[in-house]
Amino acid sequence: MLAALVAALALAGPLPAGETSFTVLAGRPFYSVRVDHGLAPGFDIGAGADISLAGFFRPIAQGRLRAFQRGPLQISLRAAFAYIVPTLRADGFGPRRLARTGDGELGLAFEWTLRERIALFAEAAALGETDLKAEHTASFAQGLLGAGWSTGGPLSLVARGGILLGAHGRAGVGSAGAAWRF
Repeated sequence: MLAALVAALALAGPLPAGETSFTVLAGRPFYSVRVDHGLAPGFDIGAGADISLAGFFRPIAQGRLRAFQRGPLQISLRAAFAYIVPTLRADGFGPRRLARTGDGELGLAFEWTLRERIALFAEAAALGETDLKAEHTASFAQGLLGAGWSTGGPLSLVARGGILLGAHGRAGVGSAGAAWRF
C-alpha cells in the first residue's frame, strides 16, 4: 500500500531518491517528453523537450522540491527553465509571433492521494519569457487541475487541464499521457 501511495503522489511531485521516471504527454499547447530522477528524499530534477504544432521546440530543465507532506496531502514547489526555438513554419501561440526566447516557470502544486492508487492535484504557476527586448517579453499565470492513476506496476496514467492567462489573452491548456517509473 505504501508503494502505491508514493507512486500516486509522485505523479505531480518529486520522485523518491534513486527513482527515475520517463513521461510522455500529448495535448495543448505541446507534446512533451521528460525524464526525471529523484536525487534526495523530496527533491528531483528532470530534463525534456516540448514540441508544438504551432511551430516551436522547447528544451527544458526542471526541479521539484517537496515543501510539506502530511499523510495523503503534499505541497511541492517546481522551477523550470527552457528555451523556445521557433521552427521554419512557426505560426505562434495566440496573437504574437514566436521569437527565440528563454522562459521560466515557478509553480506551487497541491497533491492529494484520494485512494491507494489515485491522486488529484492542482497547480498555480507564474511563467515568463524574454530575449531581453520589450517586444519579446511576456508574463503569464497558469492554473491546472489533474488526476493520476498508478496501475500498481511501473506505469502511471495522468491527465490535466487548465487555463493560461497573459496580457495577450488566454488559452486552454491540457494534456494526458503516461509515466514509466524505474
